[in-house]
Amino acid sequence: MEKKYNKILTYEDVLKALNKKSLGYFITYISNKNKLLAISELMTIANYYNGDWKPDWNNASEYKYHIMHNSNDDTYAVDYNGRYTLNNIYFKNREDAISVINNPNFKDILNTIYKN
Repeated sequence: MEKKYNKILTYEDVLKALNKKSLGYFITYISNKNKLLAISELMTIANYYNGDWKPDWNNASEYKYHIMHNSNDDTYAVDYNGRYTLNNIYFKNREDAISVINNPNFKDILNTIYKN
């Protein structure tokens, strides 16, 4: 695909160009603005709970907690990693992640990210 470095592109131009390359599945995922907004909201919520904590990816013994969805029984749970995994939003404490799961005001955000 030829990139137009001297042209001011719109987002629609980019989507049209990618669609011509048979990447419709990719466009559908990326252009789901509700999901992107929900991910941004969960990142903001995690920043609120985490304060100034940043995961230390050089320390495998430091647990980094994240929310996960179990599609078998349609529940949310908390898991942890010692190493970086793509697509996870991390919390410093297990209790904070559980608090997000249990907060009815955050259910729509979680459902949009993990179920839609």
